[in-house]
Amino acid sequence: MDYRETVYCTAAGHGDEHQVAYIWHHATSADSVEKQRMMKALGCSRNATIINRYLELAAENDTFSYADAYNVFAYVSKYDSGRRLAWQFIAEHFEPLFLKFGTSNLANIVSHVTRGFNTVEDLDEVRNVSARFAEQPMVFDSSIHTTTANIAYMTQNEEPLTNFLNSNT
Repeated sequence: MDYRETVYCTAAGHGDEHQVAYIWHHATSADSVEKQRMMKALGCSRNATIINRYLELAAENDTFSYADAYNVFAYVSKYDSGRRLAWQFIAEHFEPLFLKFGTSNLANIVSHVTRGFNTVEDLDEVRNVSARFAEQPMVFDSSIHTTTANIAYMTQNEEPLTNFLNSNT
């Protein structure tokens, strides 16, 4: 079994800027498979400053390849804390991200980042950002639909699931 991805993620998640810099340095010179492992690991960081810098690097045109930049958002949004930061980053940097990724790809990124949104507050946030960029509604359509479905699911199932888990654990 290969434990490298777990070790890298743990180091990035619990480490400081020195450990993250070490991973970053090695990612830039690694083969493509190892590079992806290390890039995934960088998304494990719990440090908001590190995550925001990682997102900034992804948004810059010359730091990452197009595909790697796309993956950064997926890796960061895998975790709750990163998901919120990635969403805030998109909301604050929509225009340059739109220029870099275009409608379809940015819509996929937004959908990926918001897929765990399940509250009315989350839905309001997505709608508010969508309204700010009304000329690009397709970027947010899927996220609004998924968040609405997640709210309905939570409304219908949260209490029964909580009761089941409480009575069976």
